Amino acid sequence: MDAVRQDIARARQIVAQPKQWAGPDAVPWRAALAKRKGFEFTAALTIDAIQPEGLFVKGYFKADGIGRVRDKLSLSLVHGARLVGLDEGGMNMHRSHVGVGRPYHGLRVGVPHLHTISDDAIEGYAEPIEVAPLEELWELFLRHANIILAPKLSLPVIQRPLL
Repeated sequence: MDAVRQDIARARQIVAQPKQWAGPDAVPWRAALAKRKGFEFTAALTIDAIQPEGLFVKGYFKADGIGRVRDKLSLSLVHGARLVGLDEGGMNMHRSHVGVGRPYHGLRVGVPHLHTISDDAIEGYAEPIEVAPLEELWELFLRHANIILAPKLSLPVIQRPLL
């Protein structure tokens, strides 16, 4: 088995293992760094009470300031690469350049969409999913990433200027 196939097999094994939220009792949002507006979080995960180095869940949220697009939410299960991801809102389109033989290989998908591992690559393939409230998309992401005991999704409080 070549190195790429071994990496893909290991990534799938990590996704399949139950992972327990090791972060705080609420999603730990903080103001996004650098030039990104919005909020982000990172939380540790454990497998069998051990916290593997580099295994975490991260998220990004940006409320729509225009009123014409849905709020942006991006969620990722990370261990060296984005093993599972969910993207919603904004103007986010994705073209699946990998995933040969899968239904959306080579196609563009809008939001929301779910990123999963393919036989030919860990990252880069996404399929569309049904539009749903962000809390339901959070639960869907947790199921696909096999994360248990995570808090309910609570979005950051956004202060807007008075008009």
